[in-house]
Amino acid sequence: MAYFCTLLLMSGLWNAGEYAWKAIMVHTVLLERGFVYWADAGARFRTTSALTDTLDYVKRNGFASRNSSGKVKEWCHVKQLEYLDANKPRLLKQPNCDASGIGFTLRRCSLLSSTI
Repeated sequence: MAYFCTLLLMSGLWNAGEYAWKAIMVHTVLLERGFVYWADAGARFRTTSALTDTLDYVKRNGFASRNSSGKVKEWCHVKQLEYLDANKPRLLKQPNCDASGIGFTLRRCSLLSSTI
């Protein structure tokens, strides 16, 4: 194992795929519970009510995320968008989401997938 880790570090591949598990984990919880809110370890809520307000907002609206800089077309690889059948001009112009804190309901995801 140590040899493998050394090879990864030396090749610069140590960080390759480090975020791949996030989508799988979020999807699994979404299917099991019908609702998920992901907050990175560094995300902070100033008060307990700020967290409960955020969760209530997601439950009411089906989705919540802050925007990051730029548009979807600037942050997402064209092949990824093609694979997801999301390479549509109106989607490319949308603000990019900040996934450090993001929430979904299964109902909202189902509605969105039927319109894309």
